[in-house]
Amino acid sequence: MRCPWLFAAIFFAISPAVAGGCPPEKLASFDITLTPEGKPIVPVVIGGHTISLKLDSGGFDSMLTETTVRTLDLRRSVIANHTFVVGNDKITQYATASDVSFGGRHMATLPFMILPDGHLEAAVGGTLGPNLLRQYGVELDFGGGKVNLFSTKACDGSLAYWTNGPASVVPIAPWRIGPFTTQLKIDGKSFAAIVSTGIEVTSMPFETAQRLGLITDAAKLKPVPGQDGYFTYTFGSLAFENGPVIAKPDIVLIRHDQQGFDEDMVLGVDILRQFHIYIAYGAQKMFMTPAH
Repeated sequence: MRCPWLFAAIFFAISPAVAGGCPPEKLASFDITLTPEGKPIVPVVIGGHTISLKLDSGGFDSMLTETTVRTLDLRRSVIANHTFVVGNDKITQYATASDVSFGGRHMATLPFMILPDGHLEAAVGGTLGPNLLRQYGVELDFGGGKVNLFSTKACDGSLAYWTNGPASVVPIAPWRIGPFTTQLKIDGKSFAAIVSTGIEVTSMPFETAQRLGLITDAAKLKPVPGQDGYFTYTFGSLAFENGPVIAKPDIVLIRHDQQGFDEDMVLGVDILRQFHIYIAYGAQKMFMTPAH
C-alpha cells in the first residue's frame, strides 16, 4: 500500500514516568534508514554479506527473501506443524543463517523463514522480526536514526532514559509468539491495535468503522488511488492508553474482501515514527516521548 505521509498534531497525556535510575545496558545499535514509505531498514551481516532487512515488530519470525537465500546459498529445512501465509503465498521452508551480526552483536546461527519474492522492495532482503526483537528491550529512535537493543535485566525507574522530562507509559500485550498489541481509542471507540513497524500506514477494517458509527462525514472519505476498497478518513483523535493523543489522524479503511488481517486495527509507522519509543516486552510496557 502506498499512501502519502500525513502528519497530525500530538498532545501528551503526562504520566508520572520520568527518566530515572539506570540507563539499561545497551547490547547493539543499528543505523536505520527509511524506505520512501517510511518503513525502517537496518543492516544485518550474514556470512560476511551485508543485507538490508525491514524492521518488522508486527510480524512473527524474521524472514529472508527467496533471492537472498539463493544468493547466500543457505541451508533449507521444511517448516513442520505450522502454516504461515503472506498475501496469497504459503511459507513452507526456513533457512539457517550462520555468522550473523547486527548492530555490533554476533550470533552463530539464526533461523529465517523463506519469503517468496515480490513482497518487499527490490533492495530489501528480508525482515528482522519479533522472534529476535523479543529477546531485548527495543529502542526506536526515529528522530536520531537509531534502533538500539538492550539487556532485559531489571531496571528501576523509567526506561525512557533519553529524557529528563515526562514520558508516557503505555501498556502492551505481547502475543505468545510474534507481535504485540496496544489499546487505542479512535474518537472514543476502543481498539486493540497490532504495533507494526513493517506497515507504512495505520489501518482498520472499513466495516468496523462503519458499524461503530465512526464515519460521520462522507466528504472526508477519500479513495486511495490505485487501491480498490481502500479509503483514507480523517478522524477527530487517536489516543493511546495512558499516553499521547494525536489530533485529526488520517487512517486507511480497508474493505473486508481486500484486507489480509482479522484484527480491528494495525498501528503503522506513519504514527510510530512521530515518537521516540522503548518497547519493554517483559514488563509489557511501551515508553514514549515525541521524536526529535
